[in-house]
Amino acid sequence: MAAMADVNNVERRARPPRNGRIARALNWLRARRTRIYFRAANAVPYGIWRVRLAARSRLKRYVPIPLRDVLYRYVLPRTATVAGNRRYIKDGLERSAFAAEFQRRHVRYAVLRWFEDFPDWPAGEDMDILIDPADVAKVSDLFQLKPNGRAVDLFSTDGSKNLAYGNVSYFPADFARRILDGAASSAGGCRVPSSRDHFFSLAYHAVYHKCEQSGLPSRDGHFPQAKGEHDYGEVLRALAARIGVTSDFSIEGLHALMRDNGVAPNLDTLRKLATRKPNLRAFLPAEACDRRGGELVAIVVREWAMAHGFLPAFKAEIEKELRFEILKEIPLDAAARARARAAIRGGDWGAGPNPQSGGGPAVLLLCFDYHPAPPSAQTAALHPFVKNENVIRAKAHLRDFAHDRTPFREHANPVHTADDELEALDYAQTVAPEAAGALRAELDALRDAYATRFPVRALFSSNRRRAKVELIDFGGKPAVKKTFRPSARDYMRHEVGFIRSLNGECAWLPEILEVGDNYFVMPLYENTLAAMPKRKWKRTLRARAKEIVGIMRFFHERGYALMDFHPRNLILEPAGRLILVDFEYVHRYREKPARFLDAFDVAGVPVFADGTLADGAREQAMTYDIAWRPLLGPIGRYV
Repeated sequence: MAAMADVNNVERRARPPRNGRIARALNWLRARRTRIYFRAANAVPYGIWRVRLAARSRLKRYVPIPLRDVLYRYVLPRTATVAGNRRYIKDGLERSAFAAEFQRRHVRYAVLRWFEDFPDWPAGEDMDILIDPADVAKVSDLFQLKPNGRAVDLFSTDGSKNLAYGNVSYFPADFARRILDGAASSAGGCRVPSSRDHFFSLAYHAVYHKCEQSGLPSRDGHFPQAKGEHDYGEVLRALAARIGVTSDFSIEGLHALMRDNGVAPNLDTLRKLATRKPNLRAFLPAEACDRRGGELVAIVVREWAMAHGFLPAFKAEIEKELRFEILKEIPLDAAARARARAAIRGGDWGAGPNPQSGGGPAVLLLCFDYHPAPPSAQTAALHPFVKNENVIRAKAHLRDFAHDRTPFREHANPVHTADDELEALDYAQTVAPEAAGALRAELDALRDAYATRFPVRALFSSNRRRAKVELIDFGGKPAVKKTFRPSARDYMRHEVGFIRSLNGECAWLPEILEVGDNYFVMPLYENTLAAMPKRKWKRTLRARAKEIVGIMRFFHERGYALMDFHPRNLILEPAGRLILVDFEYVHRYREKPARFLDAFDVAGVPVFADGTLADGAREQAMTYDIAWRPLLGPIGRYV
């Protein structure tokens, strides 16, 4: 009994007060005290921030332009330097002087198109300028928000500084940087792309931004013919002849040409573009859900979350609360971060509706959700490519988890998630091409192992953290099948071994009809408790209180602690027999406590000073005070 002597010398978890409800309330408050504190502290600044953001979105509609200029510059978050793409060359500043100021201030930029006659400019045409985000502040004083007929649409290379195209960068980030690297001064005095970059940037604009409105023909009939504001086909043919590029100059042909030259948007960006131009869906791969079930979920942990030390807590929340299984954790080196930053989120890693940006990608977590949920109507409207509501829940849960533990002014978006499995595989291919092939094989093995070969009548509700419980047809009769995740097979062997070890000795255990590699089947027992009104249910269990406590004592005497014994794991047959189910957490003592009242499922598992549990227990127990005392009263009545 040396081990038990050691246990007596360690810190034990405090016994709950005699009133079980008070104990649960106090435990609830202790577990959430940090969250409650930060929610209260953040309530006022968060409310002010939301009002300010809402005010920004309504300025254009309700506020006169001079007042809007003042508010943008001095009052509202994100000043006039990041007021959006559209702004106007300052009154009194000629286009040639405007370009000369860019040159004098050493700004990396390029005028993208229609610059052939600069400083003259086509009437009614705005100037589209691509700029290095680091240089945006250098030129903020050269613009105004008040319209004057000399409009400029400003786009940053990575979509930051609120200078994106919708919610994606204007061009793929690598291509945008290449445009600026190759830009040179034109005869008119402004910086313009090289001939090759000019062709591909115009083709990109015509195909993905204008789409059918470009006036380009559709080779395969996916895009209706429309008259464009420019003859993009003619201009592109002239540019292509200059650089020696051939194409049929249809929308489909130019898309294929850009894909072959590494200019086309990746899956993530193309999907976002398709929400603005639905006909672009013709370029997306076919979407499908594997009929065997489950979905791969990619969670990108951003630099802000890593800097605040949230990664370990996120992993615990993903597995325990979200009930995903983490298949791979891929830290991103410098090269992988650069690839991911350019290819994921449309290249836009800005702040969004937060006080600051969450930074770029740092770690990719590839998880498997064994039980996807259909998207809600709201999710389907806002995120048309999401197939699984749990993806949205996961993103919101991790964001709230981080925000509930940090002051409001430090808030940022800590994670990004792929919309579906197709996108998750694309993320894996982007950051770790060597692992992507093996990942598909692993997904096939997971699905095959978890699939049910028997005819399934229903899926029982449960937390499904390690297993699913189904009503099946077994030999022409209804039966219950419990299927464990491949990673939880040890729990299945533990549960089956426990039941078989006491077979014939204990009338409270279910019969096992069949055992497989990761499942077992038992009969379907009629449970009269399930149909009882709550008052009768309580009265019935109280009448069996002595037997219920006797069950715990029986297993204690044989060296076991049930650990997860509560009313929901109890079946009452019509003949009056009590049957216990769910033994994943049953603990076999190495050194059994001498007194029944010190049993782990009665008093709880002693905890060492370093936080580890005594006697090699894997989890803390559901104690009598928590599970049964509110219903049956003090255990002393029955012992």
